[in-house]
Amino acid sequence: MTTYQKANAVPGSTQEAMKVKYTAKTHTSGGRRGGVSGSDDGRLDVKFSAPGVPGTGTNPEQLFAAGWSPVSLVPWGLWPTG
Repeated sequence: MTTYQKANAVPGSTQEAMKVKYTAKTHTSGGRRGGVSGSDDGRLDVKFSAPGVPGTGTNPEQLFAAGWSPVSLVPWGLWPTG
């Protein structure tokens, strides 16, 4: 928690008690046309292609949507449990 966050945290709030549990690290080179990105643990390895043009990779918008879609399921209780 930064100094600003500490100074502005509401006593007893979850913000005050939060601790970082996981940090993801990736390396990306190139851009949306022929770029690549991978995680430091090797579990993510993608090639990029621009939307609407021929290519073998995903476009950054698809990757963003795939990353955020599981997070949006949590408030509705749709998170898989098994």
